[in-house]
Amino acid sequence: AKSSSNDQDHNSKPITPNTEFAAVKFASIIAEFMDLNDDQIEEIQLAMIEFCVNANEHNKNPDKRVISQYIVRTDALEFSIKDLRR
Repeated sequence: AKSSSNDQDHNSKPITPNTEFAAVKFASIIAEFMDLNDDQIEEIQLAMIEFCVNANEHNKNPDKRVISQYIVRTDALEFSIKDLRR
C-alpha cells in the first residue's frame, strides 16, 4: 500500500458497464486505509460514481478509454478521470 505523503498512480482503461462499481470499491479501500470516517467514505463513493457516469457520457474517444489517477497525501485524497481525446 502507498503511504508516503504524495504517492501517485494512474492507468488507462475503457469505461465499460459497471466500471463505477470497481472504482467505488477501489476508492473505498484507499479511504479506509487513510482512516476516513463513514460519511467521508460515502461522499467519495458517490463522487466516484458521478465521475464514471460523466466520463462515459461525455467521452469523445471512440474506444471510451480514460485515464484515472489518484494521489494520496497525508491530509487529502485526490482522484481524476480524463478522456483520451484524439
